[in-house]
Amino acid sequence: GDSGGARRPPSSPGRAEVSSSREAADNAERLLREMWSEHEVWRGRRGKNPKNIVLPDVVTYSTVISAYAACLEQPYGVDRARELLAELEGLAVREFDESRHGAKKEEGRDMTLVGDGGGRNPNGFMPDTTVHNTLLQAYANAGNASAAEDILRSMI
Repeated sequence: GDSGGARRPPSSPGRAEVSSSREAADNAERLLREMWSEHEVWRGRRGKNPKNIVLPDVVTYSTVISAYAACLEQPYGVDRARELLAELEGLAVREFDESRHGAKKEEGRDMTLVGDGGGRNPNGFMPDTTVHNTLLQAYANAGNASAAEDILRSMI
């Protein structure tokens, strides 16, 4: 039954809510960057990663992309999400190349992404439907049909 109350339209988020959602997304990205930093420290020591150092993977990136896509400060959030997708796609290409051609050396350091990632998703850095669907939803919410179509085309 009807409660008799009229439905109210959702209220616009306040400045504090917008700021808080951006801060949460930025913090998620900061943690992602810390994971990379820890990985690089251990790579510089030419040792295998200890079990408590985990290299980011598609799940890590997907989580950060979701935080930016849900960010109330737009277009900032969706722009950062798209930039992180581009970074993830670049890592997937690099990982694929390494799996085919062996490790890359840079300034005497082993810069391999594959191998001792410890606990990584088996799909490594390959963007999945979760990542793409997150961006599709963000662009749809923002009313940006052309950007959503670009994402769809990239999936084909």
